[in-house]
Amino acid sequence: RFRPPVFHPATCLYFAAAEPPVREPVLMLNGTGRGPINSLCVPSEVAPGYAPAGQALISVSVIGHASGDDERLAGEVVAQMREWFGPPAEAWRLLRIYRIARAIPAQPSEALEPVERPGELEPGLFACGDHLDMASIHGALASGCRTARAVRAFLGI
Repeated sequence: RFRPPVFHPATCLYFAAAEPPVREPVLMLNGTGRGPINSLCVPSEVAPGYAPAGQALISVSVIGHASGDDERLAGEVVAQMREWFGPPAEAWRLLRIYRIARAIPAQPSEALEPVERPGELEPGLFACGDHLDMASIHGALASGCRTARAVRAFLGI
């Protein structure tokens, strides 16, 4: 039977900068575990139109409901970005903060057995989402494809 997944919250902060901190379409992960930042990327390095005209768009992800108000969180994030990228990070302009209550499914190691869970829960009952695969956009898409194939097979298509 289907059990709704448990989710973890996340907070996303978006900044505009005169110059990107990296000139590659990469996702930077915080491997130290220190500071609020979990990951950082520059979406405008993939699609320049995502950024304000003549600027770079920087996306920062923080795991959980960051404590304190938006101003305090932004200050902590900018302080960590300054450690990573130097004084130019202090000039980055905060565009928006999003607090996402159900950002990513909880996936303790036992929840990933098997990693790719089937889309058909029982005959005629289907589900898809990254909670049925690795918690990611790729996992959500892969789960959707498996479920679509299961629905087609169920319908005899």
